[in-house]
Amino acid sequence: IEGASEGVGLGHAFLRHVERCRLIVHVVDVSGIEGRDPKDDFEKINLELANFSEDLAERPQIVAA
Repeated sequence: IEGASEGVGLGHAFLRHVERCRLIVHVVDVSGIEGRDPKDDFEKINLELANFSEDLAERPQIVAA
């Protein structure tokens, strides 16, 4: 969710949970059915992670599509 790093939605509660994870797995819908750009969504998520914590932005990541 855009703004999660600022507390929007589950925001900080969710991101604090992610901080306990050693690996981040992104499950990305690449079908395009929703009219969304999967690359843009992936970049937005990583921006929220970085805005919340630089440590989160540097965690190992796997992308499943």
